[in-house]
Amino acid sequence: MRFRRKTLVAIAISGVLVALAVLSYVIVPRLTDRAIVAHFPAAVGLYPGDDVRILGVTVGTVDRIEPEGTRVAVHLTVDRRWKLPADAHAVVVSPTLVTARFVQLTPAYVEGPELPDGGTIPEERTAVPVEWDKIKEQLTRLSTTLGPQPGEPGTLGEFVSDAAGNLRGNGATFNDTLANLAQATTTLSDGRTDVFAAVRNLSVLVDALSQSHAQIVAFENHLASVSELVATSETPLGDALADLDAAVTDVQTFLGENRAGVSHAVDKLGAATQVLTDRRRDLEQILHVSPTVLANLENIYQPAQNSLTGAPALTNFANPTQFICSAIAAAGEQGAEEATNLCIQYLGPLLKTIAFNYAPIGAVVGNSVGALPDQIDYSEPGLPGLMLPPLPLPGGAR
Repeated sequence: MRFRRKTLVAIAISGVLVALAVLSYVIVPRLTDRAIVAHFPAAVGLYPGDDVRILGVTVGTVDRIEPEGTRVAVHLTVDRRWKLPADAHAVVVSPTLVTARFVQLTPAYVEGPELPDGGTIPEERTAVPVEWDKIKEQLTRLSTTLGPQPGEPGTLGEFVSDAAGNLRGNGATFNDTLANLAQATTTLSDGRTDVFAAVRNLSVLVDALSQSHAQIVAFENHLASVSELVATSETPLGDALADLDAAVTDVQTFLGENRAGVSHAVDKLGAATQVLTDRRRDLEQILHVSPTVLANLENIYQPAQNSLTGAPALTNFANPTQFICSAIAAAGEQGAEEATNLCIQYLGPLLKTIAFNYAPIGAVVGNSVGALPDQIDYSEPGLPGLMLPPLPLPGGAR
């Protein structure tokens, strides 16, 4: 009984282990691997178990290979840790003629949509190496085409004969050509930094032109419009050019006949401009004060009297106390402050009675009539009604 129980336990444990092994073989790969189907035009030399690589790093294996009419479906298994772009390509790579081949997936994933599990790479995005048999076939065909034919030396033979005839006696020239070519190559090599800089600058120029495409198109349109305008105005433009040619001829004739006079005038003009340069500060002063002088000249003109009017202003007599007391203090032997105080104390009341702004002669022109109503031009038609009424003229006239 005990033996039977041990046997059943052993059988149960074995069954569990087998189930776990099956699960690990079937389910675990599906959780850790990604299945991809790539369609190739052929799969010569590719077998199940061959590597699948990205940038030369093995990331999976070839699962199985199935023919599908004129193409071959290669089932690939790739580790899920490695992402693939949605537009991935598959290439069968043959490093040498005898080594095993592998499938290269390209390009490496950077960002964007991913190729999902069970994804397909169509034949348009796959490639296979050229087989040695095809290369040998093409080489045989080439040698047959270039080789000799019955009664003829063949294309290659004719080329060799012609080359020998052309090079015969030109060895020195050919040697000089090779030497010059080597020297030119050396010069380019020594200046490769400048060449690369020129290429980079050319790249910058091309980028700038690419970014200015709209402006270039607009410029071309304007140029086309100008060309069309010139084409439609051919006759007037020709007449204008003919007149210009005649004018240039007249100018040349004039200069030829009056060369001495023109030269003398230019010399005098140079002397005049030199005088202006020497008197630059005086001219600057004149230009600085001229606007004020002209404005004052306009202000002293009285249209009512049709004359220039003015009044002398003696500024020191507007405050005679300060003027006279300052003069006495300056001439006196006492201190300036003490003398000024004494002058103000004794002479101040008297001097205040003779203070004036204008000389006490004639009339104060500032209070006279400057212009009659019919002598005023207004900048706007509605301004006369807004102005104050004019002052009464002598005799009650307005």
